Amino acid sequence: MNSILIYPPYNKYKLKNISFKFDMNIRGFVGPFINRNTKYWKKLYEKIDMIYMNKNKLPKGSFLYRCSIYKDPKNIKSSSEKSEVVYFGLDFIISIWIALEINEKSSEYIKCYLHIYELKKDIPYKYIYSLGSDGVPMELEPKICIKKACIHPQEILHGYLYKGNELGTEITFPIKKFDKIINNIKPLKTFEIDIQKLKENKEKYIYEWNPKKALKICF
Repeated sequence: MNSILIYPPYNKYKLKNISFKFDMNIRGFVGPFINRNTKYWKKLYEKIDMIYMNKNKLPKGSFLYRCSIYKDPKNIKSSSEKSEVVYFGLDFIISIWIALEINEKSSEYIKCYLHIYELKKDIPYKYIYSLGSDGVPMELEPKICIKKACIHPQEILHGYLYKGNELGTEITFPIKKFDKIINNIKPLKTFEIDIQKLKENKEKYIYEWNPKKALKICF
């Protein structure tokens, strides 16, 4: 199982003085958000840059990860009808935490799955360099993202009411071209995501627990 579960780069120590609180004025959480100017995160950004920044194609055989409320891996839908892109993770960590966010936003328990796919051919992409918690690809480079795949380092929030965060990598595909792209994405394996495991470990970083423990094989 480990061979298809790609981890993002991570430190083996925790960011000090983590303190998240809810600000009533902005009606949102404030805390030590990720950015390149912070020593702790800077070297992780640089590791992701090294992998993706000076290349223009994601090679055949690369793994893609997607959290979904649908058990069928071929049922790939955008999370919003208005979205112009479809999101995938390039590490499995960034994808599984979305399941906790989905459940924390809901009044009912929602079963979530992690689908793993493999590229059947090279996919051209644009690497989006950002300073940190300054948005998703469609906010940073909307004109490019609606035309071609984009790869971007992205903050991993540990749920909607989060008490921790990490750094991962995601790729977006334009909706208008996805019918052609999907033919080059092969479903490999599906796991059910254990939401309770995520809840129990939302304040922990990767080196403190192994997130694969939140995965149960479906097929």
